[in-house]
Amino acid sequence: MFLVSDKLIIKFQTVQKFIADRISQDQSYVDIEEKLKQLSDSLKAGKLVLQILGQDSLSAKEFHKLLRADAELSDPFQIKVSTLPDIPEPNAVPVATLVLQNSGTNQPERYQLIARQSQVIGRNPSATQILLPDRLNLVSGRHIEIKPLTDEQWQIRDLESSNGTFINEKRLKSQEWQTLKPNDQIVLGSAYQATGSAILVFEVPTKDDVHSSHVELQNLLNSHILCLVISPQTLSEQTQRFLQLAHDSDIAKLLIIVDKSGISDIDSFNSSLETIKKSLPQKLNSSNFELISLILKPFAASAGATVLAPQSQPEFEQLCDDLKKFAKNETESTLVKSETRKLQAIANQIEAIMVQKDTIFKDNLKQNEEQLKELSVNTLKKNIDKTYKQVDERRDSFFKQVRGDLNLAKADLLNEFKQSSISYKIQQFTKNLQPQISDRGGFRYISLGVANNSNKNKSGSNVHAMAVELCHDEMTKWSISEWKKIQTEYFDGGFRTLLQKSHETLNFIPEVKISKSLFVSSQTLNVQSVLGFTEVEPTFELRYKQAGFFGHMFKNIRGQVIAIGGTVTMLGGSFTGGVPDNIKPFIIPCLLPMVLVLVFISHKQEKETKIHDTHEKLQKDAVSHYQSYTKMLVDRLSQRINSLLDAEDKNFRDVLDNVKESYADYVAEVDEKQKQLQSQVNEMKRSGQSKTEKDFVEFQKIKQAIQSL
Repeated sequence: MFLVSDKLIIKFQTVQKFIADRISQDQSYVDIEEKLKQLSDSLKAGKLVLQILGQDSLSAKEFHKLLRADAELSDPFQIKVSTLPDIPEPNAVPVATLVLQNSGTNQPERYQLIARQSQVIGRNPSATQILLPDRLNLVSGRHIEIKPLTDEQWQIRDLESSNGTFINEKRLKSQEWQTLKPNDQIVLGSAYQATGSAILVFEVPTKDDVHSSHVELQNLLNSHILCLVISPQTLSEQTQRFLQLAHDSDIAKLLIIVDKSGISDIDSFNSSLETIKKSLPQKLNSSNFELISLILKPFAASAGATVLAPQSQPEFEQLCDDLKKFAKNETESTLVKSETRKLQAIANQIEAIMVQKDTIFKDNLKQNEEQLKELSVNTLKKNIDKTYKQVDERRDSFFKQVRGDLNLAKADLLNEFKQSSISYKIQQFTKNLQPQISDRGGFRYISLGVANNSNKNKSGSNVHAMAVELCHDEMTKWSISEWKKIQTEYFDGGFRTLLQKSHETLNFIPEVKISKSLFVSSQTLNVQSVLGFTEVEPTFELRYKQAGFFGHMFKNIRGQVIAIGGTVTMLGGSFTGGVPDNIKPFIIPCLLPMVLVLVFISHKQEKETKIHDTHEKLQKDAVSHYQSYTKMLVDRLSQRINSLLDAEDKNFRDVLDNVKESYADYVAEVDEKQKQLQSQVNEMKRSGQSKTEKDFVEFQKIKQAIQSL
């Protein structure tokens, strides 16, 4: 018939085999395998662990030396000696942490999560355990809830927040739990790091982060009998915490040994002993707890007195007898009870790992299925085609409208009825030009010149230079203004706005990074290259043969005399009847001065009229010339601007074609990924779930067998 311990060893072996079959696939079982081996070896050895702890190493060694005096104690016990370690504060074991990156200070704000407790995070001080700053106005009052699965595994869900929760830029569905992974970025209120959102990073401590005292303490509390050697003084808070931990553990027997070596004042010692008893934790169970005072090393109470040997003390002899009796009667039951509890704890740990793996498996399966739904190639193609068409139509409309607006601006520039037009300004310029008169070689020369110009010989050059300067200045202003309007005004914001909006519209797939540098204007208008040519200078000068006064007089006097004689003849006798006959022959000669005056006046008027008519003709010729010149410049500038628009249009279409190719490559990748995901989902459903369920069923049988011991 098997002993209970033999049955327990078989259970250990069953669990070890279960772990061994799976350790190659999951390294989480490595530590568990080592623990199982240690427990199994301890059970097979059949010895109880007697742990001696001293407040200092000397007292612990003295008590160990004392126990070794009884040889019968070395066989049933495995005696270990150590000093009392530093006892960590309650809840000092590091747990997971949320780190607020945008805390508003130079250092991130760290929120330590409470083990085995669910916590709500938000901005409502009365409804949250972790309160975020009120300046993070995109965060709701109760935004998310986080809860532990194990010390290292945590889950999170969105509590129907206003602006949503995003884990690694992927939106978390409301009220659905998701398992977090170390270093996951959680953004509350925005998909990206927007002003007013909270940016949290999930951090999980590694085994290296756990203080070594935790491990050492746990090893001490795994003993069966614990002997704590203390001095006759009031117990420190650290010692009291240790005793409380020892009471809460599975230690079968707890002995507190008070060293009374060198004590001569028994009354004082007894008083100290009572003080120690009062300072002991009230929960210590008297059935497995003893307070014993012993002399740990030989000493004499006074000079010349007998030296007291520690091993001859009745209290020590009674202690040895009790330990031997306990070893004889309680070894198997203590070992079975202790190791069964440890095995059950390991079983719970294994089950937690399996639950964790199952949760991760289900989360991965769910994420793959959701991702598979999102990876709809047909829908993606439709969205891409729709977006591309929208941007291309906007591009086409822009360039059509801009060319139309440019033609209207060109027409306004040449409209002579508008005061702001170049044609009107040329008319005003020529109207202010004065005639410049010179006589050379028997001819009179009329040219245009600037008023108050003292250099008459260069008046024509000055007029031309000023006219060309006027035309160039106006053309430069107009072309620069139009190019600026094309860039910033036409079509509701100009070409730059079109490029910016096009980039924002096309950049709707996060995985396809479309560089903003592609969407910039690549052309510049160089006005001087259009205006910088040498134009043939017009003369704007006319000449004519100017008759002198005497020539004009001989040409016109006969007509004047005939006109006057005819007038006299018509008047007849009414004019000469009263004139004596001897005076009548002198009438005509008397009228001659008047004729000369009239001839002089006629000559002057004829000169002025000739100058005026020639001046007007020159002005009209100048207006016609410079308006034609201006029209030529406007046509050339318009052609240059249109050629730049053609280049911008071509570049834009090339960019759109490149973006379309990038989208096509992405669609091909998505198609391939969709096929792979579908295959993974099918495989996970086919094999993964069935294997997990099979492992659960198998392990539940093992666990039930352990609990039945």
